[in-house]
Amino acid sequence: MASELDVLRAFRDTRLETDPIGRGLVELYYRTAPPIADAISLSEKARALTRKGLNPIVRALKKRGY
Repeated sequence: MASELDVLRAFRDTRLETDPIGRGLVELYYRTAPPIADAISLSEKARALTRKGLNPIVRALKKRGY
C-alpha cells in the first residue's frame, strides 16, 4: 500500500496541516491511532477491512490530484 500511503500523506501535508481544524484532527489521530493500529495489525481480517475502508478515500483523493 505504499502508493496509497503517499496519497494519504500528501493530503495530510497539503490540506490538513495547513488548516487549524485539520491540524487538530492530525494531532488527535497521532494521539489515538497507535493502540488502534496495534490491534489491527494482529488480525488479517482487521487489516483487510481497514484497507477496504480506506480504498474509497484514497480513490477520491487521487481524483483530486493527491
